[in-house]
Order: sequence, then C-alpha cells, then structure tokens
Amino acid sequence: MSLFTTTQVINDGTDDFTYDHLGQIPSRDKSVVSRYTRTGSENLDSFIEAKYAYTTSPKQKSVIKTNEIYVDGDGNRYPITFNTSVAHDKIVPLDVVETLFNRHEAALAISGVRTAFLAKRP
Repeated sequence: MSLFTTTQVINDGTDDFTYDHLGQIPSRDKSVVSRYTRTGSENLDSFIEAKYAYTTSPKQKSVIKTNEIYVDGDGNRYPITFNTSVAHDKIVPLDVVETLFNRHEAALAISGVRTAFLAKRP
C-alpha cells in the first residue's frame, strides 16, 4: 500500500517540492516501508517515508517520516526529521481515528503553538 499513487507536489508555504515513489520494501518488524525521494535534489537524505505494520496484533501502527538535511555556509550537514505516528486498536472505526488526527493537526495550527513547539530549548 503506497502512500501516494502518483508523483506528488507538496508546498510548504515557501516553494513546491516534487516527490517520486522510490520503492517499497518489507521491514524486519513485519511492516512495509514506502520511500519517496525529492525530485531534482542532489540531497539523497531528502525523503518522505511511510511505514505500515502488517501483523495479527490487535493494534494498528503507522508512521510517516519526513527527512531533510540542512547545510550551513561552511558545508556542515545537520539532519532534520519529523515523525508522525499513529497507534490504535484495529476495532476503532477509521472515521474516529481520522477525526482525532484532524484535531491533532488543528492543535498545531493554533496561532503560536507551532512556534512554541519547535522553539529551541536550553
């Protein structure tokens, strides 16, 4: 099950970024991983990865990871990784899980919350 069925253009508010499906591989922990690389980027560490658990467990687990490398003026490389994970009992209806996901996104959209969440700490 791929996250995107076609090449996707994602806008982060500053620019458009195109992601292509690189491939899908089984993982050691009975899950499937799909990787999408950013088109035209010489940075191979620029990708989106989706991981879905395929087990007989009563729990459903999914993770999406967005990865980028920040390169400063001296050429030093600093990884930036965002993970969004969802875990729930498989008996819970999908619309209930989607509603909570929407609430989670809405909380981050509240004025000042995103900045406070991402702010540097000592």
